[in-house]
Amino acid sequence: MTSKLKYIDHSHLSNHFKTAHQASPVEWKISDNLVEYPEALRYMQERVENISAKIAHEQVWLLEHPSLYTAGTSAKKKIY
Repeated sequence: MTSKLKYIDHSHLSNHFKTAHQASPVEWKISDNLVEYPEALRYMQERVENISAKIAHEQVWLLEHPSLYTAGTSAKKKIY
């Protein structure tokens, strides 16, 4: 079964909101192009460090990775 992604117009939504009383606003990041998984992982790891150091806010990142397939934890390692 193939699912199709639909574009949802979010322009009317606020791009900053509070997560809890007195919390910093959440930032939104939207990537129009595919983002490689390793690149996204590096970005998120750095972001977590910056949030922990209180030099960045929480962030919601809307993105799509190129197709990624995994064999699962029980797969036998093969060299192709």
